[in-house]
Amino acid sequence: MKSNYNISDLIHCFNKLKIKRGDVIYITGNLYYLGLYENQKKILPDFAKTLRKFVGINGTIAFPTHTWSLVNTNKVFSIKNTPSEMGVLTEYLRKQKGVYRQFHPFSSTSAIGRYAKYITSSTSRHVYGPNSPFDKLIKLNAKFISIGLEPNLTCSQVHQAEIMSNVPYRFTKEFNVFIKRQKKTKLEKFYLFVVY
Repeated sequence: MKSNYNISDLIHCFNKLKIKRGDVIYITGNLYYLGLYENQKKILPDFAKTLRKFVGINGTIAFPTHTWSLVNTNKVFSIKNTPSEMGVLTEYLRKQKGVYRQFHPFSSTSAIGRYAKYITSSTSRHVYGPNSPFDKLIKLNAKFISIGLEPNLTCSQVHQAEIMSNVPYRFTKEFNVFIKRQKKTKLEKFYLFVVY
C-alpha cells in the first residue's frame, strides 16, 4: 500500500502553518484523516519530535486529554494514570517526560514546554472561565491547530468566549466523580459548561 505522506510532508505542513520557535500551540484532531504515513511505527515519535523542534525550547505544545467516558459513572480519575480519549497522538504526548496535566476528570488540557505548568495549573473545578487553560492559551496568543477535523468539532476556545460572554444557551452543570489523589479515592464535585 502506497503511503500518502512522510516526515518531509510534516515539515512542509508546519512551515505552511507558520509554526516558529517560541510559539504556543494547541493541537487536536485525528491523524487518521491525514492518510497512511510512510512508516506507521514512527508516526507518533516523528510527529512529536518534529513539532517540538519547530516550537523549540521556549515553545509550548498543549493538547486535549479529555476522558468523557467518566461522566456519570463510578470510574475513578487519576491525573497520572487515566489515559486520554482524544486519540493516539494525545495519549502519546501525555506520556512524555515533562508533561503537565490540568486536574479535571472530564475535560483536561495537558501541555509540555515553557508555559506547560502555567497553562495547566488551574485550581478551578471548571473547564473554562478566568485563569482556565483556555483563558491562558488565548492570553498567550496560542495557535490552535486541528488535524483533519472540522473546526466545529475541535474549537474548544469558542466555549471560553461563550462562558465569558454568559451566553443564554449554555449553563454550568455539576457532576460528582471519584478522584484519586495521593493514593486516596474520594467523591468530589466538578463542573461542565453544557448546552440546554
